[in-house]
Amino acid sequence: MKHSRTPNFSGRALRAFFPLGALVLAACGGDDTPPPFDAGPVYPRATTSPQVAFEGQGRLVVDLYAAGQDFTGGSVRAEDPAGPLEVLEQRCRGERCAVVLHVRDTRPNMGIPVPSPIDAEQHGLIIMGGTEDHLANLSVFPLDTIDNGGTTAVSVRGVVMAASAETGPGSIFEGTAGAEPIRWVIFGDATFAGTVDVSGAGAEGRAGGAAGGVAAAPGEDVAGGAGPAGGAAGIGGAGAGGGGASADGEAGAGADGTALAGGAGGMGASQALTCASRLEEASCGGAGGGGATGEGGAGGGTLLIASLGTLRATGASFTADGDVGADAGGGGGGGGGNILLAATSIEGVPAVSAAAGAGGMSTGPGTGGNGADGRMRVDAFDSSTAEAIGGVAGPAIDVASVQSISDSAAVTLTGHAAPGAAIEARILDAGGTFSATADATDGTFTIDVTLRPGINRITVSATVDGVTERSWVGTNFELENIPALSRALPRGATIDIVHLP
Repeated sequence: MKHSRTPNFSGRALRAFFPLGALVLAACGGDDTPPPFDAGPVYPRATTSPQVAFEGQGRLVVDLYAAGQDFTGGSVRAEDPAGPLEVLEQRCRGERCAVVLHVRDTRPNMGIPVPSPIDAEQHGLIIMGGTEDHLANLSVFPLDTIDNGGTTAVSVRGVVMAASAETGPGSIFEGTAGAEPIRWVIFGDATFAGTVDVSGAGAEGRAGGAAGGVAAAPGEDVAGGAGPAGGAAGIGGAGAGGGGASADGEAGAGADGTALAGGAGGMGASQALTCASRLEEASCGGAGGGGATGEGGAGGGTLLIASLGTLRATGASFTADGDVGADAGGGGGGGGGNILLAATSIEGVPAVSAAAGAGGMSTGPGTGGNGADGRMRVDAFDSSTAEAIGGVAGPAIDVASVQSISDSAAVTLTGHAAPGAAIEARILDAGGTFSATADATDGTFTIDVTLRPGINRITVSATVDGVTERSWVGTNFELENIPALSRALPRGATIDIVHLP
């Protein structure tokens, strides 16, 4: 991942900090009266929704509005043709113009995982039509790129909002010991040809995975594995396995081959089903195996990779395995972690694993219990990737079939989800007044949505066995402020449509 810190003062941000007249006077001296500054034409303003854009976005859908105007037959262009905003589609009718934009990645990497408002630049769209031309502004946030072309392992942690991603064959990203999960939210395309590994390592958890129980000398108290589903400590015998995403770890076996001498495996925590997508959660991987006279294995960590574009994964490997318990002393195996991959389309079938760690095979104090497997979820309209890796199909709309600018108020969305899932679509900022439901009986669904005039930001979720999960497939991400972290983080994807009545 590049971390250059080259400042960029292009566009309107330059004029805001350094008035051109002042620079000319400082360089040339002369009369005390500064020459007039030609800032170009002054346009009346149109409102913009949404008001923010991020570098790398391939299909940003925007509603432009000016009360009392008639833009019918008008057109929209970028104020700066060399800037980040590229108009892909447009249509104007009445007081509104609908625009689909590509947001180019024009600024150098800044080494900032999650940008702040102070990092944004203002860039304009000119509406040509009505009684006079209008200006609509967007705040464009800079995003770094995720890249790795070498073969030396690079430790990473936490949330990264990126414009794009590209890793080469042999490259390795690995979770940081004791750190929060890896969650990469990518606004453009992503290409992975290397490895991203958040597996447990020894007794130490990585990327949200819980630590295994530490070893103790014979006769000393031993420790259970960490995490809400941690394996229990060995009781005169072997440690239990750590719980996985939704299952118990196994009890450890005593020296006589019974399970009575080993602690019971930790119950799988239901929060593990959704914690991969709750970006504020700092610990939600597999549970650690219980310790005995040998240490328990750490649980696998958590990895989220969500792209608004295409995820190319030929030759890629994503791993969140629990580690094995120590043989010498019968430590319990760590539970498997959580992996969530999401994109509008996925090319290639990556190697994906969130397997449990085996218990230690000692014949002295007894055999440690095996951990429980973790969870692999894939959000993509083509569910073949989830089937190929043995994962769960998350809810995903066929984004390619969605008309981002609609004359009609009635639209039908088509998608895939886990068989039997209950599907719900909602429109954000509609006061909770609109929702539609459907059933994915055979793993597919259609859902009818009634649009309101202007921008409609539609969320899709699926409920299975009482657990509701948001989709990460769409044309944009929903941002929500997290007060405890003093920043806004993505909460899932939205399908954005502008209705021009």
